[in-house]
Amino acid sequence: MLRADGTSTGTEVNWQPIPVGMNASYALALSPWADNVAASRANQLSILGVHTGDEVKLLDPNLSAIKLEDQAM
Repeated sequence: MLRADGTSTGTEVNWQPIPVGMNASYALALSPWADNVAASRANQLSILGVHTGDEVKLLDPNLSAIKLEDQAM
């Protein structure tokens, strides 16, 4: 882990997979016409159609290299 000045703390961060039941959203945004809502969860951004229920998930490809037991998290 790095400090703000760029020096190392000597501590390694051990990332863990997000539990299946954990679906908390830390940020939400509503479109100007209230047709869509965007919700962020971990490395995902979901865009939901308010009236249709359609969902599109966007994933951060830079985080796909993080693995646990040879499985993508």
